[in-house]
Amino acid sequence: FTLDEKYKNNSYIHLTNSSIQKNNINNGNIDLNTLPQDPIFGGSKISLNYLKILLKRKNILFDNIWSNICDVILKSLVCVENNIQPHVSCFELYGFDILIDDNIKPWILEVNSSPDLSCNTPLDKLIKHQLIEDTIKLINPVNFSRKEVNNLMKSLVEIQYHMKQGKNHQMNDSTYELNNIFQDNLPRIYGNIPKLIGNYEMIAPSQRYNQLLYMKNCFKGLKKSYVKSKII
Repeated sequence: FTLDEKYKNNSYIHLTNSSIQKNNINNGNIDLNTLPQDPIFGGSKISLNYLKILLKRKNILFDNIWSNICDVILKSLVCVENNIQPHVSCFELYGFDILIDDNIKPWILEVNSSPDLSCNTPLDKLIKHQLIEDTIKLINPVNFSRKEVNNLMKSLVEIQYHMKQGKNHQMNDSTYELNNIFQDNLPRIYGNIPKLIGNYEMIAPSQRYNQLLYMKNCFKGLKKSYVKSKII
């Protein structure tokens, strides 16, 4: 990046978006010998490990930055959690774009509900493939018997048919049927902590989350009191 006017027509200098930088033919002319520890070509991107190295050179503690990044992400989620409908049968992956200013303070630029998982560089492939693997491990989908699911659906159709005919039909034990479907390996109960999180870091539930939630509820209470006082 530079503000030198002689480069003002070079869009690659000013725009760091990967969808633009991937077309920069100069990306391939980097000196890999200048990159310490397992250098991996990533275009305009670098890994967290390499970022730690660059910050260490400037005597900046990465752990403090990372803690503040996690905190600002947690704050954003607490603000909108009431607007995110919980679905026990699915999950959502968010991508946070974080800007770090001169005071080493993180700011959220945007949050992507469908982050780009395409791989344009070797670094993309390394990080995103690991992300997908860790996500699957975290979800921990259980094996199930499609045959037993088919039998259950047939049974339900028969029950509905007999009920329409005014006939009584004894229902099978649902717990027994679920055990047959999941082969006694039931899915994780909603709210339970996953056993495998890979490179994910759990930021909630936590003490900090409880603090932010308490502050949010207090603010909502003060806001309601203020509105009432204005009406009176």
